[in-house]
Amino acid sequence: MSLLHRVAVSQGWLKREITDIFAVDLRSLALVRIFVALIVLVDLATRAPYMAMFYGDGSVVPSSLLHSFWMGEWAWSLHVLFGGPTALVTFLFALHAVFALALLIGFRTRFATIGTWFLLVSLHNADPLILLGGDFLLRAVLFVGIFLPWGTVFSLDARGKAPTSMRLVSAWGAAYLVQIGLVYYFAAMYKNSIEWDVTGSALYYIASFDQYATPLSTFLVQFPDFLRIATFGIVILQHLVIFLLFFPLFNRYIRTLLVVLLIGMHVVFGLASHLGMFSWISVAALLGLLPSFVWEKTALLRGRITQETAASTVRTRGLVSALGILYIVYIFLWQAAEFAPLARIPGWQVWSVPAKVLQIDQRWNLFAPQPDREDGWDVVVGRLRDGHEVDLFRGGATPSFERPSNLFAHYNASTRTRQYFIGLRRSFGERFRPQYAQYVCREWNSTHAGEERLISLEHVYMVEWTSAPGLPKPPPEKRTLYVATCE
Repeated sequence: MSLLHRVAVSQGWLKREITDIFAVDLRSLALVRIFVALIVLVDLATRAPYMAMFYGDGSVVPSSLLHSFWMGEWAWSLHVLFGGPTALVTFLFALHAVFALALLIGFRTRFATIGTWFLLVSLHNADPLILLGGDFLLRAVLFVGIFLPWGTVFSLDARGKAPTSMRLVSAWGAAYLVQIGLVYYFAAMYKNSIEWDVTGSALYYIASFDQYATPLSTFLVQFPDFLRIATFGIVILQHLVIFLLFFPLFNRYIRTLLVVLLIGMHVVFGLASHLGMFSWISVAALLGLLPSFVWEKTALLRGRITQETAASTVRTRGLVSALGILYIVYIFLWQAAEFAPLARIPGWQVWSVPAKVLQIDQRWNLFAPQPDREDGWDVVVGRLRDGHEVDLFRGGATPSFERPSNLFAHYNASTRTRQYFIGLRRSFGERFRPQYAQYVCREWNSTHAGEERLISLEHVYMVEWTSAPGLPKPPPEKRTLYVATCE
C-alpha cells in the first residue's frame, strides 16, 4: 500500500470518526418520537381522572392563586382561560391527545410536534405543584424535536419516499446530543452532598422513602453495602456521560455501550421507585443516541432520506443551524448559573425570559443535593355538625393516625396526587393549604346534608424520619399543617 493511499485511508477513517461524534440516526430519532407520543398519551390518561381536582377555579389551584405563584415567571396557559372551566380543560385534553396521536403515527409530524409541545407547556403551567422531573425532560425533548426530521421514517409522512442516508449531521442533531449529555452532567453536579460523595448512603435513603417505594426498593434496602457501591457508581457514570458521548475515537461503540448502561440504570430506577414517567421518558430520550452502527449491524429497516427533505434542509440551513447552536449555548449557561455567579451579570434576568416563556428552563436535581430523609403520610380529620369526626383522606372512615401499609397507595397510587401533597408540606406550598381545605369542604358538603355536613377540618402530616443504615426508625411525629372552618 502506497504512502498516499495510507494517508487517504487514514483521512477517511478520521473523517468518519469525527462525523460519528455529532451524527444521529433518523431511525433512532423516529423511535424517540414514537415513545414520546405514547408517553404524552399515557400522561394525559393518568391526569384525566384528577381534572376537576387540579385544573380550573373550582380546583385546589384556582387561577388567582396560580398567577401569584407564577408572578414574574412569564408563564402562560390556555388551560386557565376564563377560570379554566371543565369544558375548556376537557377540550384541550382531547385536542392534546389528537396532536400526540398524529405525532405517534407521523402525520404532519412537525405541526404535530409543535402542537404537542405547545399544549404540554400550557398544561404544565396550569398546575406547577404536580410537576415531576420527567415533565421537564419531556418538554425539552419535544422542543428540540420541533427542529429535527424525526418524521422521516416510521411515519405516514414517509410513505412512498426514498431516503438517501439515515445519518443526520446538523446543529440541531448536535443540540439533541448535548441536551441529553447536559442532563447527566448537571445531575452529577447537583449531587454534591455527603450522602452522594462521602458515605454513599444516598440510594439507601431513596430506597427507604416509602412514598416512592416499590417491592423492589423494599428488597434492596436490606443490602446497604450494595447500595453504597451503586451510589458511587451512579455518580461516576453521570460525571462521565458527556465525555463518553463525544469521545473522539470509536465513538459508535462507546456511545452504544453508554446507552445500554444508562437505559439499564433508568429501568432499575423505574422498577424500584414510583417516579412517574421520569424513567421512561429518560429511556425514550436515550434511544435517540443509538448510532447508525446499531441499525446496520442488526440490518433493520435501512432506507434513504427524501430529496424533498434534503432540499428543505439546504434552504433553512443557515437560520436553523444558528438557532441550534444558540440553544446549546443558552441551556448550558442557564444551568451553569446555578453553580457560577452568572445571575449577577447585568441584564441576566432579561436573558432568562425566553427560557421561561418557552419553558426550556431546566434543573436536574432529582434526589439532590441530598435525598429527602423526611417521609410520612397525610391525615385530614373533619368534624361534622353532629360532633362526629371522619377521616376525609380515606372517604369518611374513622380517623386513624396509624401508618398505612402502603404509602404510595395512600395517595391513590398516583404520582401526581403524591407530588401535590409533597408540595403542600413545603414552605412554598403554604399559600395553597387554604385552597385545599376549601376544596375538601366543598366536595364533602356537596354530597352530605344536615348533621353530616362538614364544619371544620385539621390537616395533619405524620412525619417519619429515615434513620441511618442499621439504626431503628424513631416514632412518627404529628405536625399540623392547617386548620380550617367550612361554614
